[in-house]
Amino acid sequence: MTDLAESKQDATPTPWLKLFGGIWLRPAATFHRIREHGGRGWMITAVLAIILTTLPVLVAGPLLQAQAQEAFLAAQSQFEAPPGVEVQQDIPA
Repeated sequence: MTDLAESKQDATPTPWLKLFGGIWLRPAATFHRIREHGGRGWMITAVLAIILTTLPVLVAGPLLQAQAQEAFLAAQSQFEAPPGVEVQQDIPA
């Protein structure tokens, strides 16, 4: 009876959320289960991990660029040109 219940439990597919959590909490057991049972559940987890790691970089890029440009303009405005030197104020975007 125990073997039958255990085999039924092993045959059920692992939900992707449980798989994703298992990679962080119990990686060895999770990867062993993936290796033993196969399936495509690992692909969902991999895509989700890739999205969650690249999303902050993609969102922060334009914000960091704007901050850097503001800091550059603020630093540039503190300096005065030497006498007789003409400074161009237009900065190409």
